[in-house]
Amino acid sequence: MGLPMAPDLRRGSQPGGNQTVSGRGKTGGSVGMNQRNTNNEGAGLRPGETCTINGVGYVIDTCLTRGYCRGHRNDDPALTFVFRNTPLENRDIWQAVDQDRSAYGSRHPVFPELAYAGDDGIVLEDVAGNPVPTGLPLPRAIRILEEVRREMRFMAAAMHVAVTDIRPDDLVLTEKGHTRLWCFPALSPFEPPTETRRGHVPAADQASERNCVFVWGALLYTLVTGAPFPSEGLDYKALASLQVPGLPQLLKATVGGSNSLTQWAGFRNRPSELLALGKACQAMVRPALPRYRIGTATTIGRNLDRLYNEDAYGIVQGLIECHEASGHLIRACVADGCGGDSHGEMASHAAVHAFCHGPVPQSLKNPAEQAQWTRSLGWAAHDAVMGHMVERRDGFCRFTSDGVMHPHDCCMMVAPDRVCTITEPHDCCMRTTRHGTTTLTGIVVLDDRLTMAHVGDSRAYLHSQIRGLELLSVDHTEGGGLERALGDTRTELLPSDYVDTLASRPWPEGEHRSLGEPHSPSWLRLSIGDLVVLVSDGVWGAWRPRLGIWGLLDNDDTPEVRFPDVLAGVIADADSAPQAVADTLIERVLETRADDNATVVAVQRTA
Repeated sequence: MGLPMAPDLRRGSQPGGNQTVSGRGKTGGSVGMNQRNTNNEGAGLRPGETCTINGVGYVIDTCLTRGYCRGHRNDDPALTFVFRNTPLENRDIWQAVDQDRSAYGSRHPVFPELAYAGDDGIVLEDVAGNPVPTGLPLPRAIRILEEVRREMRFMAAAMHVAVTDIRPDDLVLTEKGHTRLWCFPALSPFEPPTETRRGHVPAADQASERNCVFVWGALLYTLVTGAPFPSEGLDYKALASLQVPGLPQLLKATVGGSNSLTQWAGFRNRPSELLALGKACQAMVRPALPRYRIGTATTIGRNLDRLYNEDAYGIVQGLIECHEASGHLIRACVADGCGGDSHGEMASHAAVHAFCHGPVPQSLKNPAEQAQWTRSLGWAAHDAVMGHMVERRDGFCRFTSDGVMHPHDCCMMVAPDRVCTITEPHDCCMRTTRHGTTTLTGIVVLDDRLTMAHVGDSRAYLHSQIRGLELLSVDHTEGGGLERALGDTRTELLPSDYVDTLASRPWPEGEHRSLGEPHSPSWLRLSIGDLVVLVSDGVWGAWRPRLGIWGLLDNDDTPEVRFPDVLAGVIADADSAPQAVADTLIERVLETRADDNATVVAVQRTA
């Protein structure tokens, strides 16, 4: 890799530097940004010559800035290094940084590897990559400098050292898109602060994180504008003339003499200005929210005895964009009221309403919080079904004449785990229950994260171009009937994991491919093009084997068709369009001999 020699960039001074910035006066103490290692440059080394360091000869291929050269070992031309024949400033600090790579769990990927440092010179890893271009959009420039900011933060917090000089031509973009430096920057040690106060600014002659912030801001100016940072600094007029939204604000906070980062850090009880800078940058480069399209379809079926469609579905989505947070939130669910009960349609309606309209917690920043909230929505749906199945009536408690109180039927129906222990008419004894249970398969999508709550035999499928078609849910069936359903009051059917999430049960064998884990994860990340399909058993059950009058498989000489194959074919024919998938599935169901209620909800990420 060849980095061209770059001319000096005009640089303004920074806190702790020794140059004058308009309106700020001189300061002293640490190395200024425009201070190049001039005592190391012009050492008389030229391409083709040999430089001996630590007894090893290096043939010079290219002369770089800061007195460095790039060349290869004379005994092995395949090994190239960057070196110079003058000592390394702050050698003890860089050696400590090199030794602390593993201790702090970081390989300091921004800095080159230190191969040798002695009085006769230094030898560094030859960092492969291309020079960082200028004239970049602000978001890309911020992303390039993010790794630099993190390394500055590490040096300041762990080593109590401020980075005081990095030039744009010191930066290298690797093939993997990482930002690195091909040489070591200038450093200035400082004493760690003994007290953190709101708005506290170190003395002008003391190095601090403010030096790092200034260097970062000067780099940002050059990467975005393509011009060297002006030696006189940036005044209000210069900042106002910048046409890139967000750039004037960041430059004012970093190189414009503003103490907004210091105030933010103190107000938030975060003493680090580099952390405050990272927070500000996150707001500037927040990615565009994912976009989704949705399709739905349902049918009552062809059963002459079904007057109502006992299936229910719900979809609620919302967008929020603000400084503190942003997100695209979708809640979608399918509930299948059990046909054996007298009020299955009421149970499914209550479950869907509770799942889709439950309150949103203040924090859903991590997947664990989202998974827990999704699970709580499933329990809220169960409680809603239980409450919806209760109606008022006139009646009183009855208890034995000997004073021994027993659980009454009315109390057991409403609260099976409690015993009536009062001898006066009370609210639960003034009620009776309807009979209604329902399945529920619901998903919560926050940006690109998917979590699920599930009980019963409705199903959730995920179709992606990478993994194909996968079954996300587990049927809760036993002996041909539902093992679990919302609204079931039998204590033995209410274990602690009554509402399943993606992590609570093993993936079943057959008709899908697992993600390679013993248990499915508690959340999944949706990629662009991924399609989630929720179906009631009236959809997938239309292709399950049927029993004849003798309890044997009804053989009509037609080949067996599995629902996953049908679904995969429908998705392919519909080009994954959610509404086309939903409509086509219902049409295919009605073409079979199935007579159950059938419902489809399809959600696809499009951007």
